[in-house]
Amino acid sequence: MMKYSKLLAWMLVMILAFGVVGCSDDDDDDTTGPTTTNYFEDAAEVGFTYFNDYSTANIPAATVYDNMLNDVDMFIIDWRRTEDYNAGHIEGAVDWAAPDLVDNMDQLPTDMLIVNVCYSGQTASQVTSAMHLMGYDNARNMLFGMCGWVAEGSWSNLTSNGYDLETTSNTMTETFDYPVDLDVDEADLDAALADAIDAYLTAGTKNKSAEAVYNMIADGEDVFVINYWPVADYEAGHIPGAFQLTPKSWDMDVLAQIPTDMPVVIYCYTGQTSSQVTMFLNTLGYDAYSLLFGMNSINDTHPSNHGYNPPETDYPVVTE
Repeated sequence: MMKYSKLLAWMLVMILAFGVVGCSDDDDDDTTGPTTTNYFEDAAEVGFTYFNDYSTANIPAATVYDNMLNDVDMFIIDWRRTEDYNAGHIEGAVDWAAPDLVDNMDQLPTDMLIVNVCYSGQTASQVTSAMHLMGYDNARNMLFGMCGWVAEGSWSNLTSNGYDLETTSNTMTETFDYPVDLDVDEADLDAALADAIDAYLTAGTKNKSAEAVYNMIADGEDVFVINYWPVADYEAGHIPGAFQLTPKSWDMDVLAQIPTDMPVVIYCYTGQTSSQVTMFLNTLGYDAYSLLFGMNSINDTHPSNHGYNPPETDYPVVTE
């Protein structure tokens, strides 16, 4: 009897032991919180996907008009001042302000083109970039803004400054720390990106004129200028001291060559692509600016420059 009593006691101890171990495992599973992720790297990867393709960024005004004639569904957003919208806009366009983009996201369609329109394509390009970063692959910047719709406005009145260019190549060899990492819950990544975009647009898009950039260089101010062109165009002439960054070549090594302790100015041919890049870099924590109107405002005699061509006939506008 004693023998069986000892056996039963041993079995009870073993059962309790396994029970404790089992409860311990269950408790560990229950207390495991949401996984965190590096916001900077994940947000950067979203941008790499977009900018290393960049085939869905822009739409000519002529295509927008053809779409209207063929009853193609589009959601057109006019980002100009309300008084200018009221004075004449594309039929069907809604009147929005850039700081309201994130608040209005629930109104953005996913089953038709979103066409962003501003005065010259600068602001609309930044908004288009923001939309793509937030997953709206159907967003487009209407090239040259309302200047592409009617032959008047900022592009028609633009005068090149005729600034000096250099042909000496400057190589990005120094590396810098990335902006401060932000660990967020994996489920909150989209919200973190939207918050960064909202903060940037609320403060106002960042741009610099050619005059301001050349004055900074002349005064010896810290400024990191990026020429966002292919190598051949860069070598034909660029802002003195500018570094060349080949489009569609984004990765973490490229970001490591961009400083975080001084203003970064990006320029392209017209300011529209550099505007999209500027939005991207600001969401990552860089102090980035787009050079307004690109090479067209620097020196329009550059052999590789892409200029503005006004429409042969103005497209219709409405005031209602």
